[in-house]
Amino acid sequence: MSSTFNPELDESFEYGTAHDLQTLTVDVPNSLSKTPDPSKCFLIYIHGGAWRSPAQSAADFDPARNLILNTAAYSDILPRIAGFASINYGLSSPSSNPSRIPGRNYKYPQHLQDIRLALDWLRERYNIGATDGWNYILIGHSCGATMAFQITSSLTPSGTGYRSPLAVVGIEGLYDLPLLLKNFPDPFYRQFVTDAFGDSEQNWADWSPVNDAKLGDTVTSSTVLTIAHSDDDELVDWAQAEAMKLAISKCKGKEKTLVVSLKGSHDDVWQKGVGVAEAIRQTLNKCYETE
Repeated sequence: MSSTFNPELDESFEYGTAHDLQTLTVDVPNSLSKTPDPSKCFLIYIHGGAWRSPAQSAADFDPARNLILNTAAYSDILPRIAGFASINYGLSSPSSNPSRIPGRNYKYPQHLQDIRLALDWLRERYNIGATDGWNYILIGHSCGATMAFQITSSLTPSGTGYRSPLAVVGIEGLYDLPLLLKNFPDPFYRQFVTDAFGDSEQNWADWSPVNDAKLGDTVTSSTVLTIAHSDDDELVDWAQAEAMKLAISKCKGKEKTLVVSLKGSHDDVWQKGVGVAEAIRQTLNKCYETE
């Protein structure tokens, strides 16, 4: 199956020059046209890691992508996929010991600005997401899910130069930061939230996707919103998924919401790839179910 894709698998490109984390990996077919095929879409992944872990990167998408490309169980969705991309972005560092390395001392919204730069690069290079371009699905794990929903709000209204994503897939996502800190009093949680967003509790609430004033714009578009979560997640509870479901339910277009129950620990879902691949499979089937 993978023979139809570019042999330069995992080729990395720079989408910016401010620091060495402004890179992304792209895997596209050998003869990709800039004229989009409406029956296909790009899968764009945003990794997790609490906005600060150097152990996680664009390579986190590899296990799921390899399963989709090389496993018979996903052969039904492969014809729907035009290509894959996975984004690196600048990280936060401990507030008590800030890093002096460029791209390692980010505060919000710098992380999100990197994601937008990467999407702009993909639009210019491959016509992904342009108003007349390829359809795409944004997929995020953990804090990557947070950013996938956050960035969608800026892409949805007309006049942005982007078409709305075909879907947004949040996997083990962080959608309500104050609720997360309430349910998990361990100092670790407060520390990584503070490192990324500062110590203002209002800031935490404002940046939480459940409180996004533009969420209604996202929901009322043609975008499928997938909330995928595992009962086995030991780091993020179902309360996050439930909070996001509730926020979406208050908007029009909630029939486009998909809830996917996964198996595996918080990191198993991407490390083994099965959880991420399954969320993608169900989302693609939802996107194209009327055909």
